[in-house]
Amino acid sequence: MKVIVPANDSPELYACVASIRLHEPALPIIVVTDGEIGLPPGCARVIGVQPFIFARNVNLGLRVCQGDDVVIINQDARLETAGGLTSLLRLPYDIIAPGIVGECGLPDQQWQGRVEPVALDMLCFI
Repeated sequence: MKVIVPANDSPELYACVASIRLHEPALPIIVVTDGEIGLPPGCARVIGVQPFIFARNVNLGLRVCQGDDVVIINQDARLETAGGLTSLLRLPYDIIAPGIVGECGLPDQQWQGRVEPVALDMLCFI
């Protein structure tokens, strides 16, 4: 499982990452930014395109996670439960068969550097 955090605010991002590291220290964190904010230590960075557009940054993060289970967390979210993210792995497989999730965003949005849809086993927004 990988965690994607689309972010455009350093204080919010640092608090979010700190909460993930406290409760899920083994999970890799990928931060997708427009390149103008600091990156917490130990996180991978995917550079987005300015201006910051959440849906586009989600797509850019998903592109590097092909084949992995992914949790997308807003930068202002805080994880408060140990194992709270890895426990999500059991839920969809216990209830339904894995599905495919397509492109995030509106179909009529046009931007430079368009990201193609990505097939995933599981996608969870928090």
